[in-house]
Amino acid sequence: MLRSLVGSEMCIRDSCLNRYYVAAGVKHLAQQVWRTAVGANGLEVVSRLVDAFVPFMQHQADADNHAVREAACQCLAEMCSVLDPDLIRPLALGCLEVLLSCFKDQSWPVRQTACEAAATLVSHFPAEAAPVLQELSALWFEHISDNIGSVRQSAAVAIGKVAMCHQPTRSSAFEQLPGLLERVKQQPQGHRPAMVPSAQTDGTLSAKFECLEPSADSAHRDQVTFSCGSLAPKLKKGGPGKHGVGCMNCATLRPKQPWEYSDGAVYLMAELARIDPDAVAGLLAELGAAVSADSYPEHYKLGATVWGVVPKIAESLGKKQFKRHMEPLLPPLFQAAASENRTLKFAAWDCVGFLGGFVGQSILEGRIAHEPGFLAILRSVQAGAHSSESLR
Repeated sequence: MLRSLVGSEMCIRDSCLNRYYVAAGVKHLAQQVWRTAVGANGLEVVSRLVDAFVPFMQHQADADNHAVREAACQCLAEMCSVLDPDLIRPLALGCLEVLLSCFKDQSWPVRQTACEAAATLVSHFPAEAAPVLQELSALWFEHISDNIGSVRQSAAVAIGKVAMCHQPTRSSAFEQLPGLLERVKQQPQGHRPAMVPSAQTDGTLSAKFECLEPSADSAHRDQVTFSCGSLAPKLKKGGPGKHGVGCMNCATLRPKQPWEYSDGAVYLMAELARIDPDAVAGLLAELGAAVSADSYPEHYKLGATVWGVVPKIAESLGKKQFKRHMEPLLPPLFQAAASENRTLKFAAWDCVGFLGGFVGQSILEGRIAHEPGFLAILRSVQAGAHSSESLR
């Protein structure tokens, strides 16, 4: 009985979806069933059944289970990027409309997956994406400052991918980048944001907030609720007429912080550096100024992002061009390498090690020769002491 089911269309379809399910046991079993059912002919099988597979995945993207919605978004992106374009082209707009709805989901993993999946489809079918591209672009730029760091990164990747094939998105990205980098200057000193009730909530929740002590630390209240059996938030569907547009419109929300705009801008710089290295090179001074701001509690998060991304930017610019513009980055880099925060320190040490090999140790030493403390850190990195790998 089981052997007969393995080769059925329903079993192949369901195992295709569950290869991306968040629960490891379900995922591994589905991958095993998929290999048994199709072997090395997965592309051929899905191509033959595409008229059944795509509507099924679109339907699953509207499932009540957020983990199923997330898996469906990944499957849609995979099919639209690996199958014959002529098979997908008539279905592309419908897939994008489904992903657009998922991009407004209340669960951030669903939004993050839809964010990148939509960019993948647009990069393959830019003409078919035209009716929804403006709305998608607005969402990508909105999510560049999302409360969740990985969502900010995915939004930057998506913008970079679409900018490769869509000139208006490219122009908008370069136009907005300087302003996004500078937003951290508006971050209040020592500011910790408070959760506030959404306008969509009822009186019960509002009454709950009114009873809270004003001095209560909001960092330990109203955190994300997680589902049993997974690490994904237990949240409802989004989209028009449903439950709003995600974490910004849940029952409880936290206002976006200025430093989060700058954090997303750093990821965006890395993506745009591959498109126009000259334009990004001219912004390295602004990057150095942004990462130097350290009077707010989350400054180490922005610093860790910057020092993790600088090597990618440097490689895109090339050695010669990066050397001409790297000076403003060196003081905050070596100050971060002396930080007591381990996350920031590890990222900075790794970046120092990279720069020593990329521009040359002697050149780097010459740029910091006037700072004995910086030289001591550089020599420790050269000796392999306190590297992130040895300290983990």
